[in-house]
Amino acid sequence: MARRIWVITKKEEVGQSDRDDAFEHNCPEIVNGIPPVLQNTITENDLPCAFEEPEAPLPVPPRNLAAELDELKAKLITLERM
Repeated sequence: MARRIWVITKKEEVGQSDRDDAFEHNCPEIVNGIPPVLQNTITENDLPCAFEEPEAPLPVPPRNLAAELDELKAKLITLERM
């Protein structure tokens, strides 16, 4: 599931209205000011806004290189016999 955050203009204190807005936009987290990672994605004029982080890609399962090599060798032997 993607992570949704409510990004607001940088201020001294996050108020209840900010929390209410975040809740209304289905954002469980509030970011006070644009985080560095989003500097090139959103501007002050876009605020406040909801930002949905893309889901992290699934990890690639580890490969068994020895088994893959054995399989390729077996295929090569079969092809050589043809």
